[in-house]
Amino acid sequence: MALIRLLLVFLISAPIYAQTSRLRVIDASTSKPIEYAHIIIQSSKEKSLAITDASGYFTIQHSIPVAITVTFIGYESITDSILPGTQKDIRLKSGSFGLDDIVVTAQYAPTTASESVLRVKVIDEQSIESKGAVNLSQLLNDQLNIRIQGDGVLGTGIQMQGLSGENVKILIDGVPIIGRLDGQLDLNQINLNTIERIEIIEGPVSVNYGSNALAGAINLITKKSIYDKPTYHLSSFYESVGVYNLDGGVSIPIRKTQQVEFNVGRNFFDGWSAVDTGQRAQDWNQKEQIFGTAKYRLKKNNFQLNYSLSAFEEIIKDKGNRRSIFSDYAFDRWYTTYRLDNSVDAKWKLKEDKSLEIVAAYNLFRRDNVTYNRNLVDRTQELSSDPSATDTTFAQSFLSRGTYSVPNKDSKLSYQLGYELAYEVGSGQRIAGNFQSIGDYAAFGSLRWKLDPSTTIQPGLRVSYNTAYAAQPVPSVHLNFKPKGKNYSYRASYARGFRAPSIKELYLEFIDANHNIVGNSNLLAEYSHHADFSALFSWGDKRMVHRFELEPMLFFNGLNNLIELAGTGGTQFSYVNINQAQTAGIRTDFKYTIHPDFQFRIGFSTLYQQYTLDNSSADFISPEVSFGFEYWRPSKRFGFKLSYKYVGRTPQAQLIGDRVEVGSLEEYHWMDLSANQKIWKDRLSLTVGGRNLFNVTQLLGNASGGVHSSGGAMPLSWGRSLFVGLKFNLI
Repeated sequence: MALIRLLLVFLISAPIYAQTSRLRVIDASTSKPIEYAHIIIQSSKEKSLAITDASGYFTIQHSIPVAITVTFIGYESITDSILPGTQKDIRLKSGSFGLDDIVVTAQYAPTTASESVLRVKVIDEQSIESKGAVNLSQLLNDQLNIRIQGDGVLGTGIQMQGLSGENVKILIDGVPIIGRLDGQLDLNQINLNTIERIEIIEGPVSVNYGSNALAGAINLITKKSIYDKPTYHLSSFYESVGVYNLDGGVSIPIRKTQQVEFNVGRNFFDGWSAVDTGQRAQDWNQKEQIFGTAKYRLKKNNFQLNYSLSAFEEIIKDKGNRRSIFSDYAFDRWYTTYRLDNSVDAKWKLKEDKSLEIVAAYNLFRRDNVTYNRNLVDRTQELSSDPSATDTTFAQSFLSRGTYSVPNKDSKLSYQLGYELAYEVGSGQRIAGNFQSIGDYAAFGSLRWKLDPSTTIQPGLRVSYNTAYAAQPVPSVHLNFKPKGKNYSYRASYARGFRAPSIKELYLEFIDANHNIVGNSNLLAEYSHHADFSALFSWGDKRMVHRFELEPMLFFNGLNNLIELAGTGGTQFSYVNINQAQTAGIRTDFKYTIHPDFQFRIGFSTLYQQYTLDNSSADFISPEVSFGFEYWRPSKRFGFKLSYKYVGRTPQAQLIGDRVEVGSLEEYHWMDLSANQKIWKDRLSLTVGGRNLFNVTQLLGNASGGVHSSGGAMPLSWGRSLFVGLKFNLI
């Protein structure tokens, strides 16, 4: 009897002990094992991570059913439920180019790009790495309808749909970046070392994000580690024009619900000139950037908290030439930029998929300009005796933003309500009156109405109060028509816009040897409207073999009192209002996926711009062509990428008395080529390539335009270069 009792106890208790599940991940078409695939294991109590071995196997010790998600670059992800003691193969289907990206920018909840009423383009981490892009400027220079504008001191800015950077909102995790100089944010200061993906919305998101969002928004999503043990990374980058970069970081989990992360880095550029004249002055000045971030994350039950603190310092050394052939001295001007960004993001997941999110942020921007009298013999320097030799400009931004979202996936009606409180302060010698401030306080909401399974319409409204200008309500409406089972879909949008002039447009004075920019305190606010239409047609094999996609798009922007930086006489430039301005365009993207590993793309765009001031008007048409192909072989962990872009003549507004005229900058061709190889279980990633292969350095103009005093020439980039990047990840 004792033996029987013992046997009964064993049989009853056996199920509570952990059992081993042994699974293998293989290619669905070839049945070959997939090495180093990532498996996220989720039970009711915890989450962990596993990686397949060289034969594609991984094992799990568990006593209850668990959910697993298997992912690998170049394949579709798969989720399955695994019982204790399971032995089976998991088959992954190829198709990295056919995946539908998950997007979060201006959404009620994370959703697929195809379901979003807004057209959202995603640039993922693999694309960033394969291109060898270090900053946002290098990543976006091949995108249609996006044009990069360079400057050795003010940095590199952006134009989207023919509208300048002041109408393009750039955010990190939904928090706007501050610190514009000539109306542009320096894209070279936005490093990509901690960025997981970038979401680009072309067209108005002014209901969600207010001013500076008529042309669109660019949201940089930072990496968030999912590992339950410490991870480390180290990256180095070298470019033949004198670029030396190094950064690293660590992520440490705490008690399964918390995580801390630290990242530090240094980017150095030795300066560059197209022609070595023996002089000290350079076309592109020497630059050093030092940066670091600290992050804390808490995720417990239905609450999630993210805190981020980042610090950035950049020193640009504008070296002057010897004052005369008999002098041992030269004037050097140093531009030092400091950024300090604090943000906290709290999210509550409520019942029935409802959610509440509150973001609070404080951003500090400071720029010091110091002129030194440099002794070229003993290499010492002292502060210049000129009273204007030093000055400091401050900008501070306070933001609070909250959204209450009700996605209602099973209902025809969803909605979102929110508020945004933004207050910006500018101070310093370059700010008229030494201190200025502007506040913008808004409430917004939108309703998503699913008319039928294929049609979604989303009207929205933003009402705001601006402390300096009378703000008008901003309405919008978006439509997404996506018939189930069909190979086509359509999107259409209409929105109004309002933008008050920024503090720098009103009050900043930036005058040095190469710039003479003066603010205009009499500027009027911009009022605008936007409309666009896009379609997507796809046909071919759903397994991504010989598959085609065609995506045409039309857009129109009409603006009253457009704020533009224009020449006002001699070498001086100022911000002026142009009575009316219009930009319109047609764009077509074509993609051909030859194989899940190989994609070819080509795109065409034509941009029309018209400016009207009093009784004069001027218009301009500018074409673009984009071409590229990308190859990624998952089994070999190797890929290469080529991107080419042709940009036609670009307009420059000129104010001649009371008339507006439009000059232009010359056309140019741009090409980048890169290759990427991952080895040692993806711990090492090597990227090599060439940038600016057509060696374009500056664009000449047929009018004295731009923000420089150099006869209409605008710098675009340093010359042709080769680069190599090495990344090391340890899990």
